[in-house]
Amino acid sequence: MVQKQSFSVSQPDPSGSCTSCTQFSRRLLLCEDMLYYAPIGVVRSTVDGRLIYANPVMANMFGYSSVE
Repeated sequence: MVQKQSFSVSQPDPSGSCTSCTQFSRRLLLCEDMLYYAPIGVVRSTVDGRLIYANPVMANMFGYSSVE
């Protein structure tokens, strides 16, 4: 059985607590990994349509061999 891990992405504690910053960094990396390894194409763009991010699946859909 797969156990779900729940978490929320929130801003680090303004007190500068190292523990809080470390937890935030781990959560951010987890979110980035989820987008990068998603089995579907994911793209992020500016309001005017300039691409900021595309995961490997989306890059392949656009005909590129890598995300560069």
